[in-house]
Amino acid sequence: MMMQSFMIIYTYKEPVEAAQIIMDRMTMPDKPLYSSLFEGLSMCKEIGNIEQWADIIKKALSDEEYVVNAVLKYLKMNINEYVSDEVIKGIMPDVKRQFRSWLNKPLMCNSCKPPVQLDERGFCPKCHTGRSLPFAVFFDVFLLWDHLSLEEIYSYMEHPVSELSKAARRGMLAYLQKYPDLIQECIDAIKNNTYNARVFDVILKLPHQYVLPYKQEILEIANSDNHRCIIYFIRRLNRLEWIDESERKEYITRMIGHEDQDIRSEAMAAHLGEKTDRHIFDEVFYRE
Repeated sequence: MMMQSFMIIYTYKEPVEAAQIIMDRMTMPDKPLYSSLFEGLSMCKEIGNIEQWADIIKKALSDEEYVVNAVLKYLKMNINEYVSDEVIKGIMPDVKRQFRSWLNKPLMCNSCKPPVQLDERGFCPKCHTGRSLPFAVFFDVFLLWDHLSLEEIYSYMEHPVSELSKAARRGMLAYLQKYPDLIQECIDAIKNNTYNARVFDVILKLPHQYVLPYKQEILEIANSDNHRCIIYFIRRLNRLEWIDESERKEYITRMIGHEDQDIRSEAMAAHLGEKTDRHIFDEVFYRE
């Protein structure tokens, strides 16, 4: 019903006027915010009172999770068509502040009575259900508006909340394509163990034109004593366009004879075109 009412407003009013009607409703002190309000606002495609708009966004970010998810999804839309980059960048510190608040506050299960606090992964230890937490959508907004550094992205790649860690790995992949000069920095960090093997896996997922200039350094890591990097390289090997067939066969043959049992298993699976149980486990729990 609420969505229908805003469709009527949008149909019979100018976009700016429709947006103002919705925003006036959003700022009524005795009325709750609803996710559908942001759906209505997204259809207006034009905002008149930018200060009021910014205040609404900041207020909504501290609301219930369904409202927070709605406003973040709204921020992922093409709002830069009618809201300036300067205004968007101006609200980003508030967005990041609320993100940290969500990360730090104790979260309770909505199903259990009395409420039970969720574990660090965002799941209830009693009934094993989770909540629709907004961490990953926060992260997507930061990436979209270029409000994260390489170090910040890396810091979340192993976060216990799987949706956030997956968003960080997707973010790292997009970030290195946007700023390819940072690939060398990541390779150096992997070599000196500042960055872990997950970053190496992300680099291997980059399109071949990004990776080809670093082929020799990547092969050095794949032939180092970093077993996790070797395993990721083996798993990607059959899909790497910048490795020729003779190099592929020679590498797999050597790894089949490796002293580490896990590496031998991965190499044999790659030789046979199969996946190990550990590979399947990682794909299920760390799927990008």
